[in-house]
Amino acid sequence: SAPVAIASDQTPTTFARTVKFQNVVTIATNAETVVTTASAGAFHDIYGLILANTSATASTFLLKDVTAGTTKAEFLVPAGDTRGFMLPSVDGIPSAATNTNWTGTLGTSISGVVVTVLYVSKTS
Repeated sequence: SAPVAIASDQTPTTFARTVKFQNVVTIATNAETVVTTASAGAFHDIYGLILANTSATASTFLLKDVTAGTTKAEFLVPAGDTRGFMLPSVDGIPSAATNTNWTGTLGTSISGVVVTVLYVSKTS
C-alpha cells in the first residue's frame, strides 16, 4: 500500500519494507569492521543484531554507530553460541548522525563471528 502521512504526535508502529535492510558480515580479527555502510543523508537505526560465534573461543563484540566512535552496546559471545537482540523496527538503536557506518569490533581475534544486522534507513 502507499505510504500515509501521520500527525506529529503519532508514532508509526512499523516501517515499510522499502526502508528496512539487512547485512551479513563475518569478522575474524579484532580490527574494527563495518557492519552497515553509510548512506548520504540517512540515519541507520539497528533493530536487530544476531552474533553467531563459529569459533571454539569466546569473545566480546563492541557495536559503534560511527567508525572509531563511542561504544553503543557490548556483547559476550560464548564459543559456538549465538547472541543478539531484536526490537520492533521503530524502537531500534538510533545512529547519532547521518552518513555514518555502524561498526563491530571483536575483543579477540578468533576464527569468526557471523554478524547479521537488521536496520531501518531513514532521513529523520
